[in-house]
Amino acid sequence: MLFRFNMLTELLGRDTIRTYCLVDFKYEKGGFMARTMVLFLLIAVSTHAGWTETQLATDAHLNGLSILSSEEVWVAGQNGTIFHFTGGIWSPVTTPTTKQLKAIAMLSPTEGWAAGSEGVILRCQAGVWTELPPVDDQISYEDILAFDSSNVYIIGYGFLPGGKVMHWDGTQITEVFQIAGNLQEIAASGPDNIWIVGSQNLRVHYNGTTWTQDTSNLPEACNLWGVAIDENGYPIICGNRLPDWDKCYILTDTGSGWTTLYCNYEPWMLAIDVEETRGFAAGKDGRLIEQTIFGWQRITSPSTRQINEIKMAGMAQGFAVCNDGRILEYREPSVDVVLNQRLYRANDAFNATCVITNPGAQRTVDLFILLDVYGTFFFWPAFSSEVSFETQTMAAQDQYELAILPEFAWPTGVGSADGIVFWGALIEQGNLLAYDTETFGWE
Repeated sequence: MLFRFNMLTELLGRDTIRTYCLVDFKYEKGGFMARTMVLFLLIAVSTHAGWTETQLATDAHLNGLSILSSEEVWVAGQNGTIFHFTGGIWSPVTTPTTKQLKAIAMLSPTEGWAAGSEGVILRCQAGVWTELPPVDDQISYEDILAFDSSNVYIIGYGFLPGGKVMHWDGTQITEVFQIAGNLQEIAASGPDNIWIVGSQNLRVHYNGTTWTQDTSNLPEACNLWGVAIDENGYPIICGNRLPDWDKCYILTDTGSGWTTLYCNYEPWMLAIDVEETRGFAAGKDGRLIEQTIFGWQRITSPSTRQINEIKMAGMAQGFAVCNDGRILEYREPSVDVVLNQRLYRANDAFNATCVITNPGAQRTVDLFILLDVYGTFFFWPAFSSEVSFETQTMAAQDQYELAILPEFAWPTGVGSADGIVFWGALIEQGNLLAYDTETFGWE
């Protein structure tokens, strides 16, 4: 029984098998079937809320986004606009251009690239931005992929011949590939697995040696706007059906052809990114689509502005840039259960705390702690075999620390064990937002 419960806590983070563990768990507990089924339902409808909107000190449309870490973020947009996020503060950055910047890629806080319309290319060295002589002022550069200081790709399109891939080798920028059509976004899992998407079903792959157009069929003719690479190295793309742009697609190719992950009658799906099992796509009117255990699903957005780019800074945090100088930040709620010791004896003072981080808007949350004590379940705060929930109201950006069972004297005569699980969950309106587990024993 203890093994089964530990398996449950270990596997909860793997979306594809979490429900099976819970069914197993329900079966073993027999009389607790109804209560464990409650846990099953709460977990199954998880939505992972956590997007908030911030207005920067500009009304420029923001197009490009580069994330070095959750505390080091850069954005770029109209009128040569660049903002830098560090130390929890967004600050404007001086640039040498007023042209529209559509992409930015930073290698460090003091080194990076930006590019955009009319062939503008900016380079940041030692924290200072300078404009490079234009290679072609008829090109609109749309995206940048920077591996290191001598391996940078800049993609875009002009009138003739159309899509172009430019490469910086540490000394100069040269054209390495061209194709009919407009190139929109580039993503990679490494230098030998690069994908580019664009207009009219345009998909291009680079294997480290050769650039190849993917001409395999898609469900319908689409303009493709976004591309990301999943944890297995496969591309995930998003776009809109032609000619009316009235239907959006999210597609992937795992080696046996392109398959549909999401399809709905809604326009302008412009950006996508994934990080392990977490993913988001975004577009017009602030639309957000989230990757969940049931596939990709529409979720509530805090903004009505068009989202032009979205990137994850790990599984628990991400950013998106919008029109009118708006930034969206994603941060998952969290629960951190802390025990004052790991091994208890009879009548020891049992102390624990639970730190809850609520990064979203004000919400009412339910918290419960589940203890498995030698085959019997106890639910806090009632500390009885009855399910009991504590309701708290938390303000936005709040961190709430709760003392759990302070100075509770552990009873005598309960035997001994060394793998008991203390389980805390943060629940909002039937949705599991976050959880944490700690193990302890007694003798």
